[in-house]
Amino acid sequence: MSNPAQFTRPDGAAFRFVTDVVADIDTRNPQVAARVLTGFRIWQMLEPQRREAARAALTSLQEGGKLSRNTADISARMLAE
Repeated sequence: MSNPAQFTRPDGAAFRFVTDVVADIDTRNPQVAARVLTGFRIWQMLEPQRREAARAALTSLQEGGKLSRNTADISARMLAE
């Protein structure tokens, strides 16, 4: 969240990296995983290419497997905004 230039890279690699890390952390500490996921609050303010990459990463996280209630709630909120 402190490096928006790299987090919002046009290729979407950082979005995918963060959602992969969130999925991993979620198995051990759902509160931390959900908090990290709040970095996606900015995704709808981005230009179309980056916005689509962020949406795809969030959607992939939701569809990728079992998420804790905390992380599932935050990811659903991020996609609904």
